[in-house]
Amino acid sequence: MPAYLLHGFRWHRPEIRVYVVLANVDDASPDWVMGPATSAAIVDSFREVMPVLEEEGVNLRLVEQHDESDTGRTAVAQPYAFVADQFIRVGLSVDVEEAMRIATGAMEGEGGGVEATLNKGDRASVPDEGDLNDPSSEAAKRKRRDAAFALLRDGIQTGEKIGWYIVWCGDEVRWVNREGMIDPVQLEDLKEDEDEDDEGEDEDEGEEEEETSEESSDARSDTAPATS
Repeated sequence: MPAYLLHGFRWHRPEIRVYVVLANVDDASPDWVMGPATSAAIVDSFREVMPVLEEEGVNLRLVEQHDESDTGRTAVAQPYAFVADQFIRVGLSVDVEEAMRIATGAMEGEGGGVEATLNKGDRASVPDEGDLNDPSSEAAKRKRRDAAFALLRDGIQTGEKIGWYIVWCGDEVRWVNREGMIDPVQLEDLKEDEDEDDEGEDEDEGEEEEETSEESSDARSDTAPATS
């Protein structure tokens, strides 16, 4: 049940549902975009629609906020999820300034975003990103990644602020035994398990019927009158 420090924007639920339909993301469950299959399908769709995200190495993550004690109308689906390009999975406590420095590029070689678990006392040195006017410098690359991420925001949630958020998710792996509220991969596994159970029950019933038939046949043989 982690908290996340992330850099991104809110993606409102009605817009999520519209996008999933219009973009034909068949494997997505719009009410819980953090599921592995749903998240992968939507992010792949983003990259197909906006190739610049792949070209500039923008690392994307979909995150849901969730209060496990919530039993009200928002228990099934919160009003919005988050689309992030930089994110830290928080441990017991963190130095927020250090976490933000790490998420914005203090870990070398992490591309356009960082996913890490940060606990109190973690430190990292910030590399020199170089001259912004040099296209090959880290500063120039970051500027292009930021621009590509802003284009994604403009495409799916126009006008929403891009900023830093602390997000609590009390149930990263949601399991609801009802179609439409479950990740498609989990749903398929559930159906396969049910089919196997049904097949097992059919086999057991067939064996019981055969045994009953044999017992009835034996009983008729024992009680049949002898013929001379």
